[in-house]
Amino acid sequence: MSDAKEKQLLPVYLFEGADGLKRASLLKRLMKRIGEDCDLTLNAQFFEAVHVSKPVEVIDACAIMPFLSPLRLVVIKAVDKASKQLTDALVDYLKNPCTTTVLVLEAEKLAKNSRLISAVKRLDEHAYIDCSEKKRSELPLLVQTMARARGIELTRDAASQLIELVGTSTIALDKEVEKLTAYVTALGRANANRSDVVTVVARTAERSPWDFAEAFANRSTGRAFVLLSELQGESPVNLLSLCVIRLRELIAVKALQERGLSTESSIAKVLGRPDWQVRRLLQAARAYSSTELRLLLIKAAEVDLRMKRGYDAHVQLSLFLLEASGLSKH
Repeated sequence: MSDAKEKQLLPVYLFEGADGLKRASLLKRLMKRIGEDCDLTLNAQFFEAVHVSKPVEVIDACAIMPFLSPLRLVVIKAVDKASKQLTDALVDYLKNPCTTTVLVLEAEKLAKNSRLISAVKRLDEHAYIDCSEKKRSELPLLVQTMARARGIELTRDAASQLIELVGTSTIALDKEVEKLTAYVTALGRANANRSDVVTVVARTAERSPWDFAEAFANRSTGRAFVLLSELQGESPVNLLSLCVIRLRELIAVKALQERGLSTESSIAKVLGRPDWQVRRLLQAARAYSSTELRLLLIKAAEVDLRMKRGYDAHVQLSLFLLEASGLSKH
């Protein structure tokens, strides 16, 4: 919401997107704005969409006149989980909303062609606020900004480590930044580094086999071994198969480059992949020659055969990682 729009509140706002912290911050900011002129203890109602069995209850709440205040606030959370009946009722209400009620709709994910989004935008383009999750590459700067807002400085390395441990949830990251702030402040400092993050923050982010495959593809051998140790429940045979998939993708990218295709979009079109995936593959492919990739694919087949013949699968996969790193000539 821009400052201009804050001067005249709209009868509805839709906060939609996976960034839970942004949704929560927008709601808090809006409540503060309304609370300057209204008693929200008497003029606010909150609903969880999934628990609304009678849509008329929500519509009636929007139609009630404010008590000793100019406005009422009605909040419906998780409208992406609303029943069709509730969605229909809301779409119909938005054709002529009550001017003394501010209705806030909150959702993690709605289809872009959703009737609810269309109804909100028809009322006012500014009523829809995109809360899409930030790209992972943008998160370190966001985490540093969170820390700065609490009065401490966080190094880029520390921010990256925090994301590594916690994951991409902005709400979870904000909570850990708060904890980290309390820790360094108690030590009489106004800055936090990677060591502080490792000391204070526990790992809560789940590891994915694809993280391992990504580390392998980028020839980040140390990270690949760390991930391998954390993926104890995963079959080494399955992890090897993911490496083979990555090798084939890298070989395909190299082959297309040799044929004269040089742009992300041209390679993406041939492979049928989104540009961002091809961008990662192009970056990883720089670490290998075409000959190395073909040799590693042959080596992967040999490792797979040894695994099937009863050799220790974890040992074989570890040796394969060393082979890919160029540290071993087995």
